[in-house]
Amino acid sequence: MTMHVKDRLERLSDEAPRYVGAPGDLWRRGRRRQVRHWLAGTGALVVLAGLGGVAAGPVLAPDGVDVASTAATELRLPDVFRQPGEWEPAFDGPPGPLVAVGPGVRGGLLNPRNAWWGVSGTTGESRFLDLPDAVVGSEADPALSEDGRLLAYWYTGATTDEPIVQGDADPAVGVAVLDLVTGNVQRWDTGTPHGLMTSGLVWAGDVLWWVGGDFAAGGTDEERGGMSSARLSVHTWDPTSDDRRTREGVGVSMHASGSAPGGALVPGRDGSLRLLVGDEVARRISFDQDLLFQQSTTPALSQSGLLAGVLHEDPSVYDDVPHPVLVGEVDADTGAVRLAPVGDVLAWSVLGWRGPTEVLVDATATSDGTQRVIAQVVDVRSGDVVGPLAEFHGNVPDSFASGVWSADLVDAPDAPFAPDHRLVGLAIAGAVLLLVRAGLAVRRRRDRS
Repeated sequence: MTMHVKDRLERLSDEAPRYVGAPGDLWRRGRRRQVRHWLAGTGALVVLAGLGGVAAGPVLAPDGVDVASTAATELRLPDVFRQPGEWEPAFDGPPGPLVAVGPGVRGGLLNPRNAWWGVSGTTGESRFLDLPDAVVGSEADPALSEDGRLLAYWYTGATTDEPIVQGDADPAVGVAVLDLVTGNVQRWDTGTPHGLMTSGLVWAGDVLWWVGGDFAAGGTDEERGGMSSARLSVHTWDPTSDDRRTREGVGVSMHASGSAPGGALVPGRDGSLRLLVGDEVARRISFDQDLLFQQSTTPALSQSGLLAGVLHEDPSVYDDVPHPVLVGEVDADTGAVRLAPVGDVLAWSVLGWRGPTEVLVDATATSDGTQRVIAQVVDVRSGDVVGPLAEFHGNVPDSFASGVWSADLVDAPDAPFAPDHRLVGLAIAGAVLLLVRAGLAVRRRRDRS
């Protein structure tokens, strides 16, 4: 036994390095080796986390929407309009008709980004929209057609001269129309030198009305002295025939547009309303009280000629509080309407008509100490609130398919399981590293034995 131990010690002595350097050099080399191992481990963790985050998307994504069955189906009104969470997926291909489109925030491995989301017109499911080159911003709201099949939006691209820089938003260069059933995209490229000042998109039946104009100069706010100006003009576009026109002398605004059967209501320059049908200004509607023409308080015209809106005592001042709901019948000959309050009903805006005498407004409901924004039905004859019809979770959409308010109700699906992909990636990386360390520990124990 003694000779066996002696032989092993002599063999180890022969295999030992002949020069190990000074003790201080050994310490420094050991520390450098430790740092290299730490950096390698950290790099491996980052790489594994990134790969895990990328892989988490398709693995955790819920089943796709059955687009084939949505093309010829009537719209359905979901009981919940829900803004998707940051890590929820987009529609897989053309989503079919939508009933609403709104702004949201979409998660990313490095930085989140603003994005548009939509609500399916058949299932009520909410998902993000992959719109090619879409501009996302408060002054670039998209517009859904009445049947929810066509979506108009501003898109960005290259300008012919120095582009205007306004915050993080990319400059708009034209208008696009997406067929939500076929996925076909048509574009109106304006050839703008610096970018477009966007001032509204409105569908009047099958014709899109839009207002915009070229910025006078490009560059940043500092380079422009904080000034930006543009000459706005009104345009119409029929995507079916591809008829495109610039409408000279038409004094209308696309902001605060309202719904009308087969058309749209827009403010005129004289404080009255204009009814747009197709590519024509069908009539002028005048009233004896001011409506607040803001995006949150839009008017709505019924099939029977009733006009509903929200009264604002001082249209020059906007306050974020509900106001009285008004209704009146439009004279078929003169276009005049005398509005009267609907009971004691208060609301921020009129959404649309549910039936001949039932109008939908958005208001606030409180339950269990929590405020919720709801769409409630009001009988304009009796002034009674019939009850809530739908809820808004998150941002209220910027655009609705006006035909949805009279549609049958459908239960919207619950939010899918969509955790933060970065956390999932870190969890996967941590699990892999633990397995690797466990394997190395087992190997070291075997080597010692």
